[in-house]
This record gives sequence, C-alpha cells and structure tokens, in this order.
Amino acid sequence: MQVATDQVVVIVNARARMGADDCLSAERLDEALRARGLRGRAQPTASEEECAAQVERAAREGAEVVVAAGGDGTVRSVIAGLMRLNALEGLEERRPALGVLACGTMNNIAASFGIPEDMDAGLDLVADCIQRQRYFRMDVGMIGDEPFVEVAGVGLMARLFPLAEDLKSNGAQASGEVIEGLREVVTAKPETVYLRLDGRTVVAHALQVTLCNTPTHGARLMLSPDARVDDGLLDVVLDERVSGPRMLWDLLTRRDSRLMTRERRRIFQARRVAIRQGRPWALQMDGAYKGDYGRGTDRPAVVARVEPGALRVCAAKRPAAGGAVQIESAARTIARLLPPSVAAATSSPSSGATSPTAAEDATANSDNNSTPSTPASTAGAALGAAQSLAQGVAQSVAQGVAQGAALGVQGAGEAAQQVAQQVQQVQQASQQVAQQVSQQVERRLASPEHAARMLKALRWVYLPGIALGTTAALAARHWPILPFDREVLRAIQRTHSPLMDRLMTGVAAPGFPPLSLELLGAGAVALWLARLRIEAGFLLLAAGGVTLVDASLKSAIRRKRPARSAARVLRKIPAPSFPSGHTMNYVSVFGFLGAASMANVKPSLTRTLLVSACAAMGALIGPARVYLGAHWPSDTAAGYLYGGLYLGGLLELYTLAKLRQAARRHA
Repeated sequence: MQVATDQVVVIVNARARMGADDCLSAERLDEALRARGLRGRAQPTASEEECAAQVERAAREGAEVVVAAGGDGTVRSVIAGLMRLNALEGLEERRPALGVLACGTMNNIAASFGIPEDMDAGLDLVADCIQRQRYFRMDVGMIGDEPFVEVAGVGLMARLFPLAEDLKSNGAQASGEVIEGLREVVTAKPETVYLRLDGRTVVAHALQVTLCNTPTHGARLMLSPDARVDDGLLDVVLDERVSGPRMLWDLLTRRDSRLMTRERRRIFQARRVAIRQGRPWALQMDGAYKGDYGRGTDRPAVVARVEPGALRVCAAKRPAAGGAVQIESAARTIARLLPPSVAAATSSPSSGATSPTAAEDATANSDNNSTPSTPASTAGAALGAAQSLAQGVAQSVAQGVAQGAALGVQGAGEAAQQVAQQVQQVQQASQQVAQQVSQQVERRLASPEHAARMLKALRWVYLPGIALGTTAALAARHWPILPFDREVLRAIQRTHSPLMDRLMTGVAAPGFPPLSLELLGAGAVALWLARLRIEAGFLLLAAGGVTLVDASLKSAIRRKRPARSAARVLRKIPAPSFPSGHTMNYVSVFGFLGAASMANVKPSLTRTLLVSACAAMGALIGPARVYLGAHWPSDTAAGYLYGGLYLGGLLELYTLAKLRQAARRHA
C-alpha cells in the first residue's frame, strides 16, 4: 500500500543507537521507509521545544503517524508535543498516531505495548498498523498542563533526582551531592499525607507517593505490576512504614511489589488524585525534578488526572493484563547500561560470555526451579563474566589499533606497543595480588587434620538433644500451649521499647527472603573464593536441609502461632508455629559457620570475632522471635533442639569430608 508523502514523520534522536554500531541517521531511516512503501521523512531533533514544533507541523500537514525514534526521553517529548495539540485550534481532532522505534537504554514505554527493540521490526509494525488501520489506545497522566507517561511522584525519590542530575553532570566533582543524597536517605522519615482519590479521602503515613501509568519506569523498576497504560486509571503507590535505606534497598534488589503490599506498600487506583502534605516535598515527573510543593510554596497541593485513551499507538497487541509484566533481572538491566561496544563484545559467541537474554532466561529458570546454584557455578559464572568483559575490552582496543594501522595513522605501531606493555603490566600486577591473597589465606587456615580433630570434639555437644527433641514434638502435637509458655512470653515482652523493637527486628531480618538468599549466596561464593570449597557446599546444605526438616515438622504438628489477644504481635505470619524455622536455620547455618571457623582458622582475633558473632546470632534469635510475638517459647526451644540435631549430623558428614581431604593431601 502506497502512503502519502507526509503521512509518516519520524522524529529521531540522532544520538540514539540500535546495537553496537547501528547509529540512526535521517538518511538511513528515509531509505528504510521507502523500502516499506512508507513515504515520509525523518527529522532529527535536539530539544523538547523543537520536537513540539515538529509534531505540530506534522499534524498540520496531515501526517497519520509520528514515530519517535529514540529512548524513553524522545518518546516522552513526542507525546508532550502530541498532547499540546489540545490547545491548538483545529488540531485536536487531527492528532496523529504514535509510533515507536525503541532504540534507547530502557525502553519502558515500548515494553508496555510489546514493541520490539529492533528498528526493522519496529518499522514493519508501523507499516502493518497503517495498512490495517489498527491502533491501540494509551492513557496519559497530567499535572496541570504538563503530561507524564511513566510515573510522577512526591517524596524521597523525587528529592534525589536533582542530586542525581548534578552527579551525572559534574562526575567526581559532585562529592557534595553524594553526601547530601546519603543524608536524605538516612534521615528520611514517613510523614502524614492526605490523598483525595476520586472523592475518597485516604490518610497515610508515607515516605513517598508515586503515580504509575506504566508497570516499569527508570532502570526497569517496577512499583505496581498491575499498572496498565490503557485502563483509564493511575496506580497510586504509597511507601509507608519503611525507612529510607530500606526503601532504597527494595528498589536496588528489585523486590517484587506483590510481596510488599501487606508489609510496607499500599496501592490504589483512581482517575483523579490530589496530594496534600504539610512540609514541602519534592515533585518529579518521568524522572525530571519539578520543584517543591506543599505549605509555604506556590503549590499547596499536587492535583493529577488521567486522560483516558488520549493517544493512538502503533502496537502489535494490547498491553499485557495486570500483573503479567515480569521483573527484568538485574543482569539484563546492567547489560543495557554497558557501552554498546562492550555489551556487544561480552555477548558475542567468540568471547564465551552469555548474552543478556540468555542470562536472564537462566536466571528465570533458576527462580522457577527454586534450586540454589552451586558455589562452583556461581563463582565460575562471575569469573567467566569478568574474563569475557576483559576480553571484549581488549578486542575493542586491538580492533582500534588495527584499524588505525590499516588507515595509515601515524604512530599506530607505537600505540600498539604501548598498549601491549600496559596489558603486560596489568597481568603482572594481577598475578602479584593473587599470590599475596593466596599467602594470606594459607597463613590463616589450619590443616585438614586439625579441622577433623576439632570437629570430633564438637560432636558430643549435640547428642543429648535427641531425646529432648522427640519429647518436645510429641508434647506440641497433643497440647496447643505447653506449661510456662504464657509466663515466659509475657516476661520477655514486658520490657518492650522502640530500641528493642529495632534490635530484635534486625536480628530476625537475615532469616527472611530475599535477604536470606542473598546472604547465603554471598557467603557460599566468599568461601569458594577463599578456597574453602567443602565449606561452601556444606553451607548451602546447612540452609537447604534444615529448611526441609522445618517444613516437614510444621506440616505434621500444625501448631498455631500466638494470637494478638495473648501476645504483642509485631508481624503476623500465617505459617504454623512449631518449631521456630528462624531458630532452626540460625542454629544450623551460624552453628556450622562457627564450627568451620574454629576448625579452619588458626587461633587469632579473627577467629574469636567470627565464632562470637555466630554464637551471638544463634543465642539471640530465640528470644527475638518470642519478643516479636511470632512464636511461643517452646517453639524456639524446639528450634534449638532440632537445629542442633541437624547440625550434629551435618558436622559428622563434614568431619568425614575433612578427613578425606587430609588423606588426599598426603596421598
């Protein structure tokens, strides 16, 4: 189908790229349009005002589609230009449809509609939509006369945006901005916020409020997985009952919002939202800082609304149903942020690295199977990625030198010689560092024979628990509450205070996922890199095996946890109470780490600190779980017993492994 000359206008960010070397240009886009029968023009743009003028011209000339070729910033500029047509007489009804060539870094807007991150596929999609006259509607958020496409927000994160821009612009000279940002995060406290949601009033004690139109924003962060760009609603996300460091940690670790809605996040939906707060708060729209609002400013409240179906979009299908969008892995996002040449080198088959997509698929498979990776695979993957990255950089340098020599650039041979010398110096320095680390490890580690002797002495600590554990299980099966449970619980909770709340919550925090899984993986990798390969494997066994034992016992006994009428419950947990899984895991994991430290590290201050820390965590977890109202005292007592029994068997196996290691060493 032949299209009129001015029916397609491509507004291109000339700095945008698709791939390592595929720099967009007006000439190439014009050629690609003609190849598809799309007679139009490509225009580079340098600013939002210029982009708005180009969109207005395209609308006056009767263009059917305006295509944004660039990242999310370019797409937002084109959308802002399309929305400004509302104020121009005679152009609101002639508003062109929006097309997207997703060639930016994150491409959140394109991802909302499933638009491919490939120029040819994107142009094919635009041609198909024009031929079939098939478009899909897109909502646009508005605050006053300014549109936002992804998110708008007030509070802590909005305050950090201008600091981040200063840091991005000034680099190392912006140390003051870094310190100021850290101070903002640490000192931020939830404050009372009044929301008006379609006539309904909500009072919250929140750290920030975010209005989401798309499921993801920024670095593929997901605050509301149910957000859709065509439902005529804004998702209002309240981050409450949370500190600044914790909220930042949730974002960086990509904590799934579905797991947080009951703990420290509430999500509403509304067409019109008014936000009022006493102390001035910062406002951001699609990552751009828009000043402060609140008491004492010229904007006492922020009023946002959604324009339902304001734009028509060239897309293959409607946006995915609520909750269907998957959180992108951190590895994939980091790969997006790499320079194009390095990303291409690290993902090429010759470099031996795994492509970002393949890495993401592998991560998804491991999550679905719920099987922890072995230390060998984790460490090997990390080392392989580092090696591949180094190879990619080296290849890029070598290619540059070779091209310079081929073009006859003066001094190319000398440059190549200097590069080779620098590479050799780096290799020598790396070898020296590796030798020093190896010497330090050898100096601090005891022999396998000594480790086996120490473990044999420890086995007697756990034998008396066998009879007690059996008795406790039978008692908990027949009696909901054992003698002295209420008395001990009340005695522990009698001296509660905000400081004790934070202390006991902090002691229990490493036992909750995802932090527990992250710490377990980091510990296993650290042991593996310290050449304690047996210990790395047994650490995973200490956590995984005791979790299965705990689940089996809970399923068999099914004892209820303390009710709010009988105890002060800080966090309600629906799982059965007997035995305490936290206590079992701490005894097994920290007990093994303490035993491994005694067996492998020579007497020193380091060993004393390691063993003391492990013993402290094991000793505190039982009282902490009772203090928080999560368990009866008999639950934690049983946790110590069963965790100790499991640890005793684990140490027997560990002793045999160390003896075999010693035998192989002398063979």
